Amino acid sequence: MFRIPHFRFSNTRASAWRSRTKGGTTFAVGVLLTVSGAHAQEVYPPAEAARWIAVALERNPGLAAARLDADAVHALAHHHNALANPELAVDFYQGPVARFPNPLSRQEEIDYSVAQRIPFPGKLGSMASAEHWRGAAAGKRNEGTALELRRRVLTAYADLYAVEWELRILRENRDEMNRLIQSLKTGYASGRGRQSDWLRAESESAALEAAILKAEAMRLESRAMAAEAMGLEDRDAPELRVRTDSMTPPVLSIAPETLRNNAVAKSPDLAAMDFEVSMADAEITVANKEALPDFMVRGTYKDMRNDPKDYWSLMVAVEAPLLPWAWQGLRQGVRRARLLREKAGREATRARIGLITDLDRSRSDLESASDRLKLARERQIPVAAQMAQSVQAEYRQGTADFNEVIMSLREVRMAREQYHQAASDHLKAWANLEWVTGGNLSDVAGEKP
Repeated sequence: MFRIPHFRFSNTRASAWRSRTKGGTTFAVGVLLTVSGAHAQEVYPPAEAARWIAVALERNPGLAAARLDADAVHALAHHHNALANPELAVDFYQGPVARFPNPLSRQEEIDYSVAQRIPFPGKLGSMASAEHWRGAAAGKRNEGTALELRRRVLTAYADLYAVEWELRILRENRDEMNRLIQSLKTGYASGRGRQSDWLRAESESAALEAAILKAEAMRLESRAMAAEAMGLEDRDAPELRVRTDSMTPPVLSIAPETLRNNAVAKSPDLAAMDFEVSMADAEITVANKEALPDFMVRGTYKDMRNDPKDYWSLMVAVEAPLLPWAWQGLRQGVRRARLLREKAGREATRARIGLITDLDRSRSDLESASDRLKLARERQIPVAAQMAQSVQAEYRQGTADFNEVIMSLREVRMAREQYHQAASDHLKAWANLEWVTGGNLSDVAGEKP
C-alpha cells in the first residue's frame, strides 16, 4: 500500500525528512519552524531592520528636504533682527525738455539720497521672537519626519519579512507536493493507489504555484516600497535583503501610564504644535505693536549746477497708524492674530487627543499580535501537525480520503504563515508605538519612573 506523508512534531523543533521503506516511498513534510517562548531575542527591532533605518536616515531625499526646510526658516531675515533694506536714490531736477531722455545733460540739480526705515524700539525683537518659535517648530517637524521615516522603514521590513516567509513556506509545500505526486503516480502505476489521488495532488500543486506567483508580485511591491523609503533607486540593492530567521518579538513590559506620559512629553509633532502656539502668542504681540509708529530717515546731498556751493538735507518721517482711517486695519490685524492663536491652541488639543488614541490603538495591536504569536506557537502549529499526522494514519487505514490529507497539509501551512504574519504585525505595531511615543521603546523601558 502507498504511504502518504508522515509528520513528526515537537513544541520546539520540527524538521523535514525523507525515507524509503519496502511498501513504497514515505515523505515527511516538516514544519521547519523554531520557536521558543522562554528566550526573546536581545535586539529588537532586528539588527537588519536597524541597518535599513540607518540607510534611510542617510539617503532618503524627503528627510533631507525637511532638514533644509528647517534651516531655511532659521535663515529668515526677521529671525536675526535685520532692518529693512535701505533705499538709495538719485533725483534729477529741471533738465531741458530738448535734452530728454539724457538725465545728465544740463540738469539744474541732482540729489543723491539714502533712506532707511527704522521700526519703533521693540518691534524687531517681537518679530524675531515669532520667527524663533517658527524655527523651533520646523526643527521639531524635521524630527517628526525622521520618526515617521523610521516607522515606514520598519513597516516595509515587516511586510517584506512576511512575504519572504510566505514564499519560503509555499515553495517548501510545492516541492513536497511534487515529490508526493511522483510517489502517488508510482503507486497508481503499480496498482496500489488511485488516479484521483494524484490528480488531486496535481491540483493542489497548481494552486500552490499560483499562490507563489501572487506572493512574488507582493514581494516586488514590498521591495519597491522599502527602496522608496530608504532612498534607493535600485529595487535589487543588497541593502534590501531580509533574513528569514524566525523573529521572536519581545513582550512589551512598559506600563500604559508610562507610555502615555512619554508620548505627551516626547512626541515631536506635539512639541512642534506647542511651539506654533508660542509663535502665535508672539505674533499677537507683533500685531499689537503695529500701533507704535515706525520712522523713516533720509539724508540727501544736493549738487546745484549754477551754484558753487553744494547742500545737504535731512528728512525724518513718522508713520501714524492711530489715525482714524488707519485704526480699523490695525484692529483687524490684532483680531486675526488672536483668531490664529485660538486655532493653533485647538489644533494642539486635537493632536494631543489623537496621539492618545493612536497610542491606545498601537498598544492594542501590539498585544493582539503577541497573543496571536503565542497562540500560533503553542496551539495552532502543534495541533495542525498532530491533525495531519492523525489524518494520514486514518488514510492508511482507509477511514479518511485524500481530500482530508490535502486539507490537513493546508492547515499546517496556514498555521505557519499565521505565525510569521503575527510576527510581522508585531513589528509594525511596535513601529507605530515608537512613532507615537517619540523614540525607541527600549529607551523608554530603561527609564526610571
